[in-house]
Amino acid sequence: MRALSIICLLACIPSTLLASELDGRYQGTLDERPVELILRSQGAQVEGEYLENQRRFRVSGSFDGQALQAQISEPASGLVLANMNANYANDMLATSLAARDPSSGETLLREAMFQRVAPPPPPPDPNQDPALVGTWVYEQMTNSEGLEFASLTTVTTLRIRSDGSIEQWRRSVAGGSEWSYDRPGELQYSGRWRSDKGLLLVQLKGAPEVQPAARYRFDTPYLVTESNTGQMIWQRR
Repeated sequence: MRALSIICLLACIPSTLLASELDGRYQGTLDERPVELILRSQGAQVEGEYLENQRRFRVSGSFDGQALQAQISEPASGLVLANMNANYANDMLATSLAARDPSSGETLLREAMFQRVAPPPPPPDPNQDPALVGTWVYEQMTNSEGLEFASLTTVTTLRIRSDGSIEQWRRSVAGGSEWSYDRPGELQYSGRWRSDKGLLLVQLKGAPEVQPAARYRFDTPYLVTESNTGQMIWQRR
């Protein structure tokens, strides 16, 4: 069976399979105060809670696989307190909140970045190398030559979880003397994983078969993978 590159797995996935699960608990900071989101989805519909200052509010809205549109309301009266728009990527929600000040009538806009909180790990699987579990990062940096300096860093993040799930994200960070570009990233693939004597195998989400992704070994503290695209050296984060 031909080895399948970690990077090239993206080409094998239909676009409809790239929508990630939104469900979970997210933490962030708004106006220097800790805030939290608990989200549950059923199809495109989303329900949940928004927590701030030890108070709980209701969240309801819709999610299309990337964009979340929702309202935050009082749980008892149903009074809408704020509109929330967010983009989901890489276990993060880049969120914009719009609320009306009851005293002045002015619309207040706030932005916050929410990070998903990982659930407790399940018992270990004998078919999974526990040393692989974690978040691994591979970085490539390119600097321009000439009078106007610019740099481009491509960050590939590989998340291997003890619950058997795996996903890979790619993010680009660029900048120059007077500009910068940074985004949460885009999902390249997701699915299930297992290992067999130094071989990482992946079953893509929605696919019936397990495919070899890469040979791997550890060169402490690095993870080294080898596939048909060459060698990649990953750092644990």
